Amino acid sequence: EKAKKMDFSSVKRAIESLQRRKPSVSTTVLSYLPPLLHYHNDEHEVTSEEYKKVLLQLLKVNDNRWESLAVGLYLGECHLEEMTNDIWDNSNAKKNKIVYVDGPRVPSIVDEEEKASSPAIAKKKSASPEESTAQ
Repeated sequence: EKAKKMDFSSVKRAIESLQRRKPSVSTTVLSYLPPLLHYHNDEHEVTSEEYKKVLLQLLKVNDNRWESLAVGLYLGECHLEEMTNDIWDNSNAKKNKIVYVDGPRVPSIVDEEEKASSPAIAKKKSASPEESTAQ
């Protein structure tokens, strides 16, 4: 039977995709999925802290399958976005703030204007591939 594609269009669909994999993922992986679904179904049976613990366990599974890692990374990214949005919503931060990472430094929140006026950003923009090939 042809394997069905993984669906990363939403958190719920990603988790459900993992449940229906053929051949099936390990029972360990399957045991982590109900709390993750409960959290995203807003059933208040799982706290954010419990969710993070289960998500970390999902990421640590070493069963030589890529699916659980892919879903775990996707869920982690979505959770971080939710947490970041909650922080911004609970503060007086401008809506045009973004998480900006350039190189190995620690991520920081900067204004779009700051990003645009940064000398490092301007330098990168001026060294575009078109200019380097024209020289």
